[in-house]
Amino acid sequence: MEKEGYEAQIKALREEIELLKKKQTYEIKRQKYGLNWIDVPEAFEKDSENKIPVLEEVKDKSIKNDDGKPTHILIEGDNYHALQCLNYTHKGKIDVIYIDPPYNTGSDGFIYKDARFLEEYPDGTEIPKDHPLRHSVWLSFMYKRLKIAKQLLSKDGIIFISIDDNEQANLKLLCDEIWGHNHFIGQFIWQKKTQPSFLSKEVANITEYILCYKNCDKQRPLKGGFIDINRDGELVNIGNPICERILYKDSVEIERGEFSGLLKKGIYGNGVLQIELLDDVEVKNGKPFSDIHIKGRISRSQTTLDSDIQNGAKIFIRNTITMRPTINLNRKEASIKPPISLFSKKLNESIPTNTDASSEMKNLFSGINIMNYPKPTGLIKYLIDSTTFNKMDAIILDFFAGSGTTLNSVINLNHEDQGKRQCILVQKAEPTFDIKNQTEVAKKESEAAYSSGYKYISDITYERNRRVMQGYTNSKGEQVPGLGNSLKYYKTAFIGQNNCKNANDDDRTELAKKAGCLLSLGENTLDEICSTEYYQLFTGSKEATAVYFTDDYEKFDEFKEKVAELAPKFKKTFVYIFAWSSADDFAYEFEDVPNIQIKAIPLPILEIYKSIYN
Repeated sequence: MEKEGYEAQIKALREEIELLKKKQTYEIKRQKYGLNWIDVPEAFEKDSENKIPVLEEVKDKSIKNDDGKPTHILIEGDNYHALQCLNYTHKGKIDVIYIDPPYNTGSDGFIYKDARFLEEYPDGTEIPKDHPLRHSVWLSFMYKRLKIAKQLLSKDGIIFISIDDNEQANLKLLCDEIWGHNHFIGQFIWQKKTQPSFLSKEVANITEYILCYKNCDKQRPLKGGFIDINRDGELVNIGNPICERILYKDSVEIERGEFSGLLKKGIYGNGVLQIELLDDVEVKNGKPFSDIHIKGRISRSQTTLDSDIQNGAKIFIRNTITMRPTINLNRKEASIKPPISLFSKKLNESIPTNTDASSEMKNLFSGINIMNYPKPTGLIKYLIDSTTFNKMDAIILDFFAGSGTTLNSVINLNHEDQGKRQCILVQKAEPTFDIKNQTEVAKKESEAAYSSGYKYISDITYERNRRVMQGYTNSKGEQVPGLGNSLKYYKTAFIGQNNCKNANDDDRTELAKKAGCLLSLGENTLDEICSTEYYQLFTGSKEATAVYFTDDYEKFDEFKEKVAELAPKFKKTFVYIFAWSSADDFAYEFEDVPNIQIKAIPLPILEIYKSIYN
């Protein structure tokens, strides 16, 4: 009976433990770790409410250079709508995103149109530091845009985001939620100033942050530099003191003898390894090495050393202060050196400061201080090079373009390494002279921009890169030649009377008629060579796009003839045809035309937009 009583107690305890486990599991699932905020709905201009976004080309701002260099894209408009369009044209195609969003400092002019309080703030309101929803409106603003941006990145794509202390912690948690904490690559600290301004009574801040995330588990390598094939590597870790010094004045080279093993190893009480060269080791200058030993943690195992030597590596002992032994691996090519987490001009001369960026802008605009706090091209170029050094035709996106530093950086980098990288910029037409709470210096720069004819930030974005491409007069009055490249300029526009979810037949018909720029951009066939009331033709360097955009097929035979003439000249021609469902019914019409791919419009565009809307 006593035994049965114990068994019953044990059973009851086990059941209680299982119950506690289930309760704990439920609590863990219920209490989700992450970032919580009040979602503040965003209002847009009336022209864009309940309509479908498209792109329209501004042809008089096109820059064409027949130099074989890339054609870049500048989209003027709210980046939320532009990202919707790009999610159709470039979903999964972007290799690198760099953005410099508003920092929400309380004085940086960050404006959010709050749909709940539109009667009180019909044109939006700046977000001061004491705003009760200061962080919530910023997170609501960023979340929508970053969610779409994630869809744009390629499988091994990478995003860099500049930020400062005001929202760094929130941005980190937000990106952890969107990309997953296991996709966090690192956080770089950029020294933006060499001398602080001492305006703050608490901390004289000279740094900002750059968060970096990858889009999948597989990480594209980041290059901070290359390890020289002739550079010797430390055989003993640098952080350990050397107890014995070699007295020779000249560097000596030693090679392994006939017996296995180069070094004897013994572990001492403090965990430090003692290295002793074997008796059979030959010293090339004839001096014996039977007694020399060096104390310190070996950076390579004996097995690795044996393998290195078998592959031609050489061990050197040099006459330095610490007398550390080094190993030359006799590499055939340089290996990648990852970037360190501190971006400082003192550590790396190629990474400039904000002072350099201001001088750069002043030089580009003939001595005029025209832009507040631009990022330096050297910094952005370093980031882009770090992840595109092995993909020279990468596509880079910046949807907070500002002064256009990212495109300027891409052009400079392509010029240096003959790359074919393409850059897409998005910048809203924000007034240059309508930002409150500015410092006196910032106000003067805004006045200078406005009086020089640049009423909107997007004007500066465009003009800066036009000068880089076509040449300019610098602050010294010297003529600087352009670096070439081409540019297409688009604006976001809106069609229909309903949003994508509720689009009727009239909306679909209008979308098809206005989809030409979206389609040509998606296929990277950017030059329009023909446009009628029924169809459009576009060409690129290797491919072409033909669009029959109306349900009136009166000119379809004429369209077929144009496609038949166009297709043999290109590697592939994409043929878009208005169809209420699939374009398969039109396949027989092009049986004799080579290298074509038939697609339907407008339903695929609407489906992409619906996925974002939902």
